[in-house]
Amino acid sequence: MPHLIGNYYIGFWSALNYWGMTEQVPNTVLVATTKRKRRLEYGNARFEFITLSKKRFFGFKEETVAGSIVNISTKEKTIIDCLAFPEYCGGLDEAAKGIWSEREELDYGKLVEFSIRFGVNVVVRRLAYLLDLLEIDNKETSRLAKMKFKGFAWLDPLGPKRVLEYSKKYGLMINRTKKELTHWMGY
Repeated sequence: MPHLIGNYYIGFWSALNYWGMTEQVPNTVLVATTKRKRRLEYGNARFEFITLSKKRFFGFKEETVAGSIVNISTKEKTIIDCLAFPEYCGGLDEAAKGIWSEREELDYGKLVEFSIRFGVNVVVRRLAYLLDLLEIDNKETSRLAKMKFKGFAWLDPLGPKRVLEYSKKYGLMINRTKKELTHWMGY
């Protein structure tokens, strides 16, 4: 991978799959980078590049995949990237599933820090809402519940543009039901 592009990390749906946070196997490797790059086919693999600003390009580490050392987003950064760009992870319900599946392993301090550091207010709102929805509450996540938000943003930008309710607590226009966001739980 480093021979294809300089600054990069494998992220989004590809990282969700790598970390076992989804059973879905994307047919394209999703790669975050700081420079624009066109889609690429290399051997029998397809790569799609998502350009992030240098400010948002953090939270990855080296891992060995199929005998090669590659950069891949940490579990916490994977969640944050998916909340920012749900179109690259299979939707907000896949991000929720990722949080739930790794709820015992996630570093919530990093998760909260990364959501704030990312610099997009709606990412913090979505994270706080999903943690509440999944009933994940600890010293770190309770910081989010104390935050104040102005105005309203869509919970799920890919969801229907109809408001089911307004969450004043998180400043979100709720356009997906709890059942829709947690259908993978099986109840």
